[in-house]
Amino acid sequence: MVQYFSTESKGKQLEKIEEFHDGCWVSLVQPTYQELEAAARQCHLQLSLLEDSIDPHELPRFEQENGGLYLFTRLPWERPHDVTTRPLTVIISPKATVTVSVEPMPVLDRFGVGFNS
Repeated sequence: MVQYFSTESKGKQLEKIEEFHDGCWVSLVQPTYQELEAAARQCHLQLSLLEDSIDPHELPRFEQENGGLYLFTRLPWERPHDVTTRPLTVIISPKATVTVSVEPMPVLDRFGVGFNS
């Protein structure tokens, strides 16, 4: 699923928007290959690094490619009887900020909008 968010002016809360525009936040949750391809085109990102973002076994690291900064990280994930981690990739590019996750990440909701709704 892909969603786009933006602010109309500095200091305003993020709002969901219908389509991509420069400077927006692109949220990719359980993305399809086609959604990854579209994000790569729109944001001028490396497709292979986006594909790495949905690998459930991807290890944390930092990459820099074509003007984009890719932060591959893992966040705690509570299950009924234990805690594990799930990958989350944050990308800052000249075109947009992008987050990629294999599952909804409730921590992103703290940015003001239900990113996962």
